[in-house]
Amino acid sequence: MKIGITLPETSFSNYPKWIKGEEDVEIIELSFEKYNLLSMAECDGIVLTGGVDLMPSIIDYENAPNQFYPIRDQFEKEILKLALLEKKPILGICRGLQLINIY
Repeated sequence: MKIGITLPETSFSNYPKWIKGEEDVEIIELSFEKYNLLSMAECDGIVLTGGVDLMPSIIDYENAPNQFYPIRDQFEKEILKLALLEKKPILGICRGLQLINIY
């Protein structure tokens, strides 16, 4: 089984350990920095990771981060779109669940 994990702007090291556990799972990094959408073809499922909140398009809110990552937002929106079209399992963690909810 191959699981695609979106690369957060913060620490990535724990996600593969949590996903793999003791199972024989291959991790495929889906990186907004590399914009490697074609790697989705190899994935049996995806994990949209946590990180800095999505850039708000409608409202400002209290305690918003100082910096947003619109490139990451766009990349992960494309990842989610492909996963839904291909009916691949999706797990959203924190920021990833925000994306699923907004999409």
